Amino acid sequence: MDFFSYQYLLDHASTLNVVYIVLLIISSIVLVILVVLWILKRLYPKYREYLLIFTILTVLLVSVQITNMLSLFTLEGDHRTNIRYIEEIAKKLSVPADTIFSSTVNYSAETIYMIDGEYYRLVLNNDGKNFLIEYISMKYIDPITVITK
Repeated sequence: MDFFSYQYLLDHASTLNVVYIVLLIISSIVLVILVVLWILKRLYPKYREYLLIFTILTVLLVSVQITNMLSLFTLEGDHRTNIRYIEEIAKKLSVPADTIFSSTVNYSAETIYMIDGEYYRLVLNNDGKNFLIEYISMKYIDPITVITK
């Protein structure tokens, strides 16, 4: 069973797909150059196909990036929620946040927190702001791997 450290969660709170962004920037620059040349009537007829290709490529990359960003915002919200709960647990139990480990990166109802070799879970009320910290007694647990980086 994997447990993720507080620092790991903070370091991985926001990840952007750099490859898509670089491709989008390059494609946009080439597209702008081709459009300017086309407007100035200096674009040779054989390069008009390149204008069409880069237009389609840019639209495709933009649509993929928008889809990725929407899913990233959803996941990042759950990720930030988990970080916030770890900070609240640390404050309520008077322990440093970096001694709390989470069984999931994104918060879910099945998330288990490990603090000094003991296991806890949160029981949230309807508004999601208030919670109970429930101690869990385990009869068997798979080998634990703590992921810090």
